This record gives sequence, structure tokens and C-alpha cells, in this order.
Amino acid sequence: MFQDSLFQKEMLHRFISLLKRNRVSFILISKVHQDNQRLQEFLQTYKNIPVIMSHRLFDIQGIKGQVYHSYASLDGFPMMHCYSGSCVEYDLKTKTCRRIYLDMFSSHHFDSSFQIIKEELDKLLKEIIEKDDVKISLN
Repeated sequence: MFQDSLFQKEMLHRFISLLKRNRVSFILISKVHQDNQRLQEFLQTYKNIPVIMSHRLFDIQGIKGQVYHSYASLDGFPMMHCYSGSCVEYDLKTKTCRRIYLDMFSSHHFDSSFQIIKEELDKLLKEIIEKDDVKISLN
């Protein structure tokens, strides 16, 4: 998420959108590459959230684990491998975790998902109706 490609920039943008939507206790970052400007800007912007970067064993807020460039492992949770375009959300209350595929969403605006779906359906219906030469207003 912190490299210069368009894909990585979009994944970071979507990850930030996800951060804004959820209450986050800490962030684990598995990094293969050296620090860069984008990573430094992210760390500065989110300096109020503890960030643990690989390769490291950690004990934060009573949670123990390890993060490396290819996986993260928290005590009481399954080991999760790191994949480009995804992140893992750990729920400490339910002791569950799930992978979130950031690249599967057509838009990073998660909060307006229903509006986006409505707009896409309206557009599709309008195209179908116009194709059949029937004029109906969709409001």
C-alpha cells in the first residue's frame, strides 16, 4: 500500500477509508520495502494509533503476537498471510479475524455503498429501457 504504483495508491486510499469507518486499537504493517514518503505520511497522519511494523514480536494492550513481511500471528488467532490488496481485521471481543479484500470494491467509499448500488441499478435500468425505445423517468 505504500509503494508508487496506481494499484498500491488505491489500496492505501481504500484502507484509509476503512480505518475512518472502524474503531482501530492498533495497526500491524508487514513491510518488505524500505520506508518511503507515503509510509511516513501515513504514520504521521495516524500517529494516535499504535503502529507495529515487521519484523517484530509485540505485546500491546495485552495482545501478544508477531508480524513479519509474509504473515501476522496474534495469540489466540490463526496465522494470516499477507497479500497485496488485502488487510486482516481482528475482532478482539469475538476472537475472530477476517480478510478484507480491498481490491474487490469498485469504490473506496464504503459508507455510501447502498447509494452506489442504487445509482448503478438506476443506470442499468435506464439503459435497458432506452434500448427498447421506452421512455420512463427514473427518479
